[in-house]
Amino acid sequence: MLSTFAFLIFTLEFANAQSVGIGTSTPNSSAQLDVSSTSRGFLPPRMTFAERAAIANPAAGLMVWCTNCGTGGELSIYDGNTWFSASFINPSIQGMIPLSPSDLNVQMDYTTLDATLTWNDLSNNELGFKIERKIGNQSFVEITRVGSNNTSFVDSTLIPNAIDTLYTYRICSFNNLGNSSQYSNEVQVASSCQLNAQSILGNYVITSIYDGFSDIFNNGTIGACARDNIYSFLANGSFITSDGIVACNPSDAATGTWILNGNTLSLNGSESYMVSDYNCNSMKLTSINTTDIFVITFVRN
Repeated sequence: MLSTFAFLIFTLEFANAQSVGIGTSTPNSSAQLDVSSTSRGFLPPRMTFAERAAIANPAAGLMVWCTNCGTGGELSIYDGNTWFSASFINPSIQGMIPLSPSDLNVQMDYTTLDATLTWNDLSNNELGFKIERKIGNQSFVEITRVGSNNTSFVDSTLIPNAIDTLYTYRICSFNNLGNSSQYSNEVQVASSCQLNAQSILGNYVITSIYDGFSDIFNNGTIGACARDNIYSFLANGSFITSDGIVACNPSDAATGTWILNGNTLSLNGSESYMVSDYNCNSMKLTSINTTDIFVITFVRN
């Protein structure tokens, strides 16, 4: 028993000092583990995207097969910061830089001060995406990278109340051969809550309508089906009214246009309102070209 134990100790010590070979008696001296076979391959651990994401503190160089990544599974390698697809080894796409992403969009949450970027992934051979940002008139700087097949990123590093400071974003895709030939379109957002054509975008509901005497929105004058309507200001200058949970019959759904000039908001080219008490999550609109004065309170939905 003692001699057997001593043999095991010697074997482990020898293995730690020398390269280990599987299927070969002459492992390469530069490899800690040299696996050799002419009829079988190396099979890394297989797991889903969610299981891969749950790996605690993955080491740089860690490799797994992600069973539901890409179109039929992908080899994934962790670079110390992000999981990347090794899909560039596919012979059908080897030797090609990835296509440029398109339709970059940004939405600002002024409560959390998060800028959410979304885009279209037009390539099937990228390793990931480089996200660049510039502040004001400064040069673009890469702020992060995300792995392949990602189509969104949340930037939580904006400086609050940076008056008149614009953040401009652009992205490109990349693989082992380089970056896509072009960047995406550029998008801008301001970190401060100032009334402008960007910060006003989004969906709102009305919480009160004061006609100079009472709140006609909440005193029963307006029916329940209209009190939960949703009002949307879109980036293309479109204004949409849609039914909420309680549907109106006939529907209140309608479309129109909006233009913001300073703190004057024009709807459909005929209705004008003065915007006041604006805080990026709510605003008051006071009619300025009608006989009766209405003050309408909008709250972001």
